[in-house]
Amino acid sequence: MVSIPQIESGVARYLDSELISQLPEGQFSRLAAGTLMSLAIKRSSRIIEKLKGNTFVKMLDIFDEEGNVDLEVVKEAVLENMTDAGLKIDIPVVGTIRFKRDDVEKLYKCILG
Repeated sequence: MVSIPQIESGVARYLDSELISQLPEGQFSRLAAGTLMSLAIKRSSRIIEKLKGNTFVKMLDIFDEEGNVDLEVVKEAVLENMTDAGLKIDIPVVGTIRFKRDDVEKLYKCILG
């Protein structure tokens, strides 16, 4: 089980190392992507709090009593359902990226620290 702040910190590390650092320094796309990602991470705890209250999400039993996430279960479910092509994500200003199986593993490691 991992805490929400631990997830936020890991996601920030992953985005910085795998996405932001790949964009040209001093370019608008890097500034825009960094700003968008920062805002998304800062607001993620509010989104997660709303999810915790959802009846369906409660049935999935991925949160414990303290609000921590069973990250291993989530990771395994994502990997089971992800196609070899991965997930296509359109990011404003940056463009289209592909989130693949190895990215899931990298993100998982970033979250665990």
